[in-house]
Amino acid sequence: MTYTYALLEVSKATYDEIAEKLKAAGYGHAFHQSADGDRTAIDMHGLALASKPEATPTERLDAWAIYCNAFRDLFGHKKALELSPAALQEMLERAARRNAPTPDFPKEPPMGLLVSMALRDDHGLGVPGYYDDGLVHAATGVSHQQRFEAAIARMRQIYEEVSGHGFYSPDKEAEYAARAPSPPAP
Repeated sequence: MTYTYALLEVSKATYDEIAEKLKAAGYGHAFHQSADGDRTAIDMHGLALASKPEATPTERLDAWAIYCNAFRDLFGHKKALELSPAALQEMLERAARRNAPTPDFPKEPPMGLLVSMALRDDHGLGVPGYYDDGLVHAATGVSHQQRFEAAIARMRQIYEEVSGHGFYSPDKEAEYAARAPSPPAP
């Protein structure tokens, strides 16, 4: 028997999630070449989709932990100020590859996260009084406490941009990208 079906394109993450569940349930026969011959299609004749119930508090905390880990993974040894829209996209794609929901970022970041970000950006802040000692304080007149407070303020701004609560929005991408410095000549 031959019949036709409509090909509905979904994100790769959605396709992979459905494919994994169908294969695990023994529906390998549902996979075949799509009509255009370029892709594998899932013939879902007789199957229906249903959404999951709203995330539980534990699932939301898991999503937040995944975000934090992806954020740390993304920066590696880079300074936090080097975050670009492409790097943010990479972070979100990493979370998707882990079959994790994209977390809803709270407007107010946890203080522990801000401190962790500040310490990662400037390890000297992790040593109490480090900037109160010697030449650094004499040259700048800025105390260790003042440096720490300024670092927390910078990390809060970075968090706001990454979480979607800052100035950036996709419709302003071209405007901000135009302000990027040209790469140095080789």
